[in-house]
Amino acid sequence: MYVMHIKNMTLDQFLSIHQMTNAEFAFKIGRDTSTVSRIRKSKTRPDWQTAAKINAATNGAVTPNDFMPTIPQVLA
Repeated sequence: MYVMHIKNMTLDQFLSIHQMTNAEFAFKIGRDTSTVSRIRKSKTRPDWQTAAKINAATNGAVTPNDFMPTIPQVLA
């Protein structure tokens, strides 16, 4: 499978590009569908273990750093 690498790709972008459902991805990383849904909608950030699983499952397209707030968000 070819993986597009976009700087700061979100999980939502990755799943949309690859036409993957929350349930399919949740199974792939061993998490609940609801967890993937909340992460995908940016309602929560994954713990480090889940972020590492997402990184591995996306072949590095979505990194743990992609879940961290940007400087303007931190300063707001």
